[in-house]
Amino acid sequence: MARKQLNKEQRRYIRLNYKTMSNADMAKQLKCDSRDIVEALREMELLDEGPVHKALPLRKVYKQDILWGLPALLIPIVIYTMTMCRTLYVGDSGEFSAQGTVLGIAHPPGYPMWVLLLKCAVSLFQPWISPIFEHQAARGAFLCAIVAGLATFFLYILLLKLSHYRTVALLGS
Repeated sequence: MARKQLNKEQRRYIRLNYKTMSNADMAKQLKCDSRDIVEALREMELLDEGPVHKALPLRKVYKQDILWGLPALLIPIVIYTMTMCRTLYVGDSGEFSAQGTVLGIAHPPGYPMWVLLLKCAVSLFQPWISPIFEHQAARGAFLCAIVAGLATFFLYILLLKLSHYRTVALLGS
């Protein structure tokens, strides 16, 4: 069956109504086949045929991948622990360390989740575990080291899932 060529006015009608009307309704109004409407939409590049590319599959994470990611977890923790401030310091870090020990409210907005985490860290990391935890501010700074290590570890997992290569993920994190 030969397809009907749509004239300029019919194409204008399709361009104005393709978002609000179905192809069948436009075909009924223009007294043509709905395949003609679809062909006209393709010619006018108005037909959305979905994404041009398919998403790549994400890589499954195995136990060996977790072991490969341990340097991404441990290196930031070790470096941060070696360089952390072991006492109260001026500014926000000192204020949050002080508020974390007493469950106080720091300046607005207060960061309640971080203060609760600091309180847990102050209670958990006692001086008998290591001599670097004598001061309560050092315990809070060690929490920052753990959070930094976890952030790089999860970045490693994300890069591993996207790139499919352990070395690329480890070097990227």
